[in-house]
Amino acid sequence: VASGLMRGYAARGHRVWHTVGLGLVPQLFRLRDGVPVDRLHGPAVAARRAEALLDAQPPDILRLAPLERYLATGSFEIRYQYRDLLTDIDPDGVEIAIDGMARTAEAMIDDAELTLDLTGARSLGDGDYEVFVRVPDVQGNVAERLDRIGVDLLDPVAEFTAPGEDALVNTNRPMVVLEYADPPAAGGFASGIEPAGVTLAEDGGDVSEETARDAARAVYQPPAERPLAEGPHEYRGMVSDRARRTVERVRRLTVDTIPPDMTIEEPPVGFVAVDFVADFVVSATDLHGVALASARVNGVEIAERFRRDGDRFV
Repeated sequence: VASGLMRGYAARGHRVWHTVGLGLVPQLFRLRDGVPVDRLHGPAVAARRAEALLDAQPPDILRLAPLERYLATGSFEIRYQYRDLLTDIDPDGVEIAIDGMARTAEAMIDDAELTLDLTGARSLGDGDYEVFVRVPDVQGNVAERLDRIGVDLLDPVAEFTAPGEDALVNTNRPMVVLEYADPPAAGGFASGIEPAGVTLAEDGGDVSEETARDAARAVYQPPAERPLAEGPHEYRGMVSDRARRTVERVRRLTVDTIPPDMTIEEPPVGFVAVDFVADFVVSATDLHGVALASARVNGVEIAERFRRDGDRFV
């Protein structure tokens, strides 16, 4: 109280007496260019004392957790740190609310930090939540902060739509298409998919930068300077939503651009049919298997008359 009275007199330019130890030392407080000058402690100390008395700045509020905008779980802690450079925080006035509902009674609050435990039975469901924090100092200055935290508990969906599963393709530059979406929860909230969160690997090598990606699909075709070799290949796509929920899809295909080997065993070259009757035997081999696509005599299709016998069609 005495200290406060002295400062009050000093602000008016009066001479005051300050008790130091067992003696009385006179001090003279004057305003010089608007800053009180303390002859005992110097202008810097006096200036800080005056700032404390004239504090009009609200406290600073720092969000410690969670730092992410979107979360893949509704079980987490909310933590804020606050401070006032000139005066003390009034912990009894600190408040927190989620979507307008007060949660202060559930939080642990002191003069430096607030923690709200949202684990277990307090966990949040899918949704985009508004977190409001109010922090006053002892001078009555109030700081308020508003944050949004999205909780996304559903995985995105993804599927390769081209080429087909275990497809045999007769090109070494097949078009690969991966389609995806982030389905909303019952309340209509979904964090959504960022194209940068979609990756594609070809035989274990990342080709994401060569893939055209948007919010709904990714399209890739091997470049002309790096065509696929003959044989089997694997594409692996990973899709993450903004909450970092991730799904992985795999598509395998086989490149076959080499035609099969085929020999007409019967009838022999130069064969003359008797009574318009002739047997036809065709043998065919290929690394990836064969099927009889067509057989014609004088332009007439007869493939349906053939039966398969191992690598031969009779």
